[in-house]
Amino acid sequence: MLQNQIKKDVERTFQTSAYFRDREVQRALGRVLLAYAQYEPQIGYVQGMNFIAAALLYHAGEVVGFWLFISVIEALNMKEIFRQGLPGVRIHDQALSSLGNKILPEIFSHFVNHSCLIVLGELRHKHRVFHDRVDHECYAQFYTAET
Repeated sequence: MLQNQIKKDVERTFQTSAYFRDREVQRALGRVLLAYAQYEPQIGYVQGMNFIAAALLYHAGEVVGFWLFISVIEALNMKEIFRQGLPGVRIHDQALSSLGNKILPEIFSHFVNHSCLIVLGELRHKHRVFHDRVDHECYAQFYTAET
C-alpha cells in the first residue's frame, strides 16, 4: 500500500518536466521516499514529501538527495508537520502568528481584522497547488530567489 501511494505521488511530481517524466528518475524518487519511510517509520511517507525530495534529487542525485532530505526534515523541524494529525502545523502557525505580530504588526493586524490570515496548513496546500502547475526549473529559480 505504501509503495502504491508513493508511486502515484511520484507520477504526479512536476508532470510538466521531461526530467521527472523519465521512468528511471521516477524510480529513484520512489526509492528516496520509500527509504525515508523506512528510516523514519513513526513518520513514514506523507503526501507532499515528494516535491521536497524531487527538488533535492534534481540538484543532488539519489544518494545525496536522500541524506539532504533527512537533513531538511530535521533542520527545519518538519517531522511534526508530517506526523499523523499534523501537530507541527499548529506549532508553526503559532510561531508564524507570533513573528507576524512582532515583525509586521500593522500588516498582521490588518489581516486579522479582515479575516485574511493564511495558516501554514492552507499555505502548504496552496504551495503544493502552485508547484504542481509550474515546471521544476522555474520552481527551482523561485526557491533560489526566495532564500
